[in-house]
Amino acid sequence: MACAEQGHVKSVFVEVEVTEILAVAKKSHKPEVHNVLVHYKHIEKNHEFETKSRVAMKLLPILITPRKKDKHAHRHFFDQREESASTQSSIDEIKRPAPFILAIGAELYVVTAGQVFFKFGSQSSTEAILALLAAYYIFDLEYSKYVKSALFFLQSYCLKEPDRVTNSCSALNVFLSLIECYKDRSSQ
Repeated sequence: MACAEQGHVKSVFVEVEVTEILAVAKKSHKPEVHNVLVHYKHIEKNHEFETKSRVAMKLLPILITPRKKDKHAHRHFFDQREESASTQSSIDEIKRPAPFILAIGAELYVVTAGQVFFKFGSQSSTEAILALLAAYYIFDLEYSKYVKSALFFLQSYCLKEPDRVTNSCSALNVFLSLIECYKDRSSQ
C-alpha cells in the first residue's frame, strides 16, 4: 500500500467521505447505527469537521461489516471514551491484537500491541486514520478480521490504493454501491 500525501487525503476526506458515510448511515436500518445517530443527533447543526469525522469513524465499521462478528467489533477500529477515562484501562478493556484508534475526550491515540503508537491533538482524525493504516503497513500486519472491510474502504476509496483483495471484498462493494446511490441522488 502506498502512502498518499497527507494534505491530499485530508481534502478528499473532508469533502467527500465523511458526508457520504453519514448519508449512508441515515438510510441504514441497523439498530447500532441508529443508536450512534441518536447519540450524535446534533451532528446536522454542528458544522465542525472533526465532530462529523469522529462520528463517521465510529459508524464506518458498523455500516460496512456484513454481519455481527462481535458486539465490540466496531471498537477494533475506533473506540470513543469520556475525557475522564484512563488511557491504559481503555486499551486493556477489550483484547485487540490489531491497531485501532482510541479517542479519549479530545485526544486521539493509535494503539498497537497494547501500547500507544501515536498521540494526536483534538483536530487530527485524518492524521489518526493515516497513522492507523501506517501501523498496519510498518508492522506488516493483516487487517483485523473485525474491521477488515472498513480498512479496505479507507485503502481503496480514501487513499485510492485498491488491490486484488479490496476489489474482491463483497461487503466493500455493497457499501460502495450505497455511496454511489447517495452520490447519484445528491447530484439530481
